[in-house]
Amino acid sequence: MDKKFNREDILRRLRALVILFTIILLYNTFLVKHNHQKEEQIQREKEMAEIRRKERELIESTSADISLGDYLK
Repeated sequence: MDKKFNREDILRRLRALVILFTIILLYNTFLVKHNHQKEEQIQREKEMAEIRRKERELIESTSADISLGDYLK
């Protein structure tokens, strides 16, 4: 009886460790995915800021060309 109890106790503790390990892995996976999404969002925002900057520069240079064209007439 004592031997069987120890085996059951060991199996119960082993199952608890497996469950704990699974929870830790799931939480870690969630954090990695969340951080990856944040990094992708930051990258997209940087790309959009660069596109807006280039558009602004293009508009400013076009406006300057139009202004100079008016003076040359």
